[in-house]
Amino acid sequence: MSHPVTVPGLIAALMVLWSTRALAQPAPAGHAEADATARTHDGFYLRLALGGGALKAKFSGGEKAPDTEVSGGGAMLDVLLGGTPAPGLVVGGGYQFEMAQDAEFDAGSSTGTGNLARGTIGPFVEWFPDRNGGFSVGLLAGYTLLVLDTIDLEIFGTEIGNDLNTSGIGGNFWVGYAHWLSSQWSLGLMARGGLAGTKNRDDSSQSGTATSMGLLVTGVYH
Repeated sequence: MSHPVTVPGLIAALMVLWSTRALAQPAPAGHAEADATARTHDGFYLRLALGGGALKAKFSGGEKAPDTEVSGGGAMLDVLLGGTPAPGLVVGGGYQFEMAQDAEFDAGSSTGTGNLARGTIGPFVEWFPDRNGGFSVGLLAGYTLLVLDTIDLEIFGTEIGNDLNTSGIGGNFWVGYAHWLSSQWSLGLMARGGLAGTKNRDDSSQSGTATSMGLLVTGVYH
């Protein structure tokens, strides 16, 4: 006894046949090319980073708070934008900032706490030795502001404070690794160290130096 061929059964058979033929066909030529260029460091570049570390500064000379040393731990922030003119090489501009709240300072005759901050803006270069990998090294150099803001005290009508505003040249160097999350985004860690040399904007006889080190969580779109 033969079974009649039903319409649903015929449709199911045709679907199975179509799916089998589709799996057997080779992938389009453009698909292989897309896979080859996926997860490659090229084109537009954006790096955002946030972390913490240590900041130390020394101010020498000048009439206000000469020979002042200050150090503390605090937050660090990076915002970098750029492009990729050559394989694995990024060129752009950015801003890197660190601030130590309640940093301890020693001005010889007085000690206390204040806020020490340094911000650097300028061009940068970053290199990915493997343009498909996550390891990179970078360097930013440019204009730096180094500020020590202490709590002013008033004694018998006289303000006692060591607020210092200096500016000059500074730079930061970093080494990092970011793991791919998608074809453009990666997430990882970077270690950053920095140096700066500044002059007091109100008293040119006073100079400042600063060093910083920190570890940041970083996200990269590239």
